[in-house]
This record gives sequence, C-alpha cells and structure tokens, in this order.
Amino acid sequence: QDIIDDTIPLHKKALKVFEKAYGKESSKLIPILVSLGTIYEGEGDFSKAEKRYMRADRIASSKLGPNSLVHADTQHRLGRTHFKMTRFRDADREYY
Repeated sequence: QDIIDDTIPLHKKALKVFEKAYGKESSKLIPILVSLGTIYEGEGDFSKAEKRYMRADRIASSKLGPNSLVHADTQHRLGRTHFKMTRFRDADREYY
C-alpha cells in the first residue's frame, strides 16, 4: 500500500525536531537521514536519496571518524545510489 505519503512528512518533521534539539551537524541525525534516504531510494528518487546519504556521510565522517562503521554504511548506500544513477565512477570511489 502507499504509506510513503505518510512517512516522508513524519521523517522530515523528526529531522527538524532533532536539528533543533541537537544541532544541524549532530550524529543523532544520521539514522533519520539514512531512513529518509532509503525511502527515497525505494521510490526511485535517487537524487533526493543521494542528498540525504551525502549529508549523513559528511556527518558520520566528521563526528564519528572516517574508520567508523556508520561512515562505511553511508558510503555503501551512497555508492549503491550512484550505481543506480549510472554514475559508476562515483560509485566505484564510494564502494572502495
């Protein structure tokens, strides 16, 4: 069923609440950004998914470090999205 119409506004609202409570660069935003990116990726809207994954990746890299598992997960998701967008050079870099 088409429950995406309900989930996207709720995720965006949660993101705004977390941004206000913890700041726009907090690592607590990563799960919401990844979840929102996954929803957009499932819907085939890869450009919106890419934006969420890139933001989550930037936060994970700066706050948790480049060797963290969260950073690796966001890189993998970003690589998969770039592969689906036929941006193979970008996907290769992120999968590496």
